[in-house]
Amino acid sequence: MKKKNKEVYENTTVEKNKETLKEGNPVNKFTPNVVGLSVGVTLNLGDYQSLRVDCWISQEVHEGEDRQVIVNDLTKELQDNINYVCDKFTEE
Repeated sequence: MKKKNKEVYENTTVEKNKETLKEGNPVNKFTPNVVGLSVGVTLNLGDYQSLRVDCWISQEVHEGEDRQVIVNDLTKELQDNINYVCDKFTEE
């Protein structure tokens, strides 16, 4: 298990049974030249326990860059981070 993008990890919030285990920094950049994504997942841990992971990331789109390529790259970063965080917080 390897940690990916530091910014993505810092923008990740983790809650277990409504208790915040890690507080993230939600991205609040909403401009025409910024692509932003958020992903959340809830894992059932059994015995009426669950783990909620929410992650945010954004990136500025510069002239000449393909917005869809950036979205695809950010999606991959988010998925890798969600997997990393879920593994990290469910290891016993």
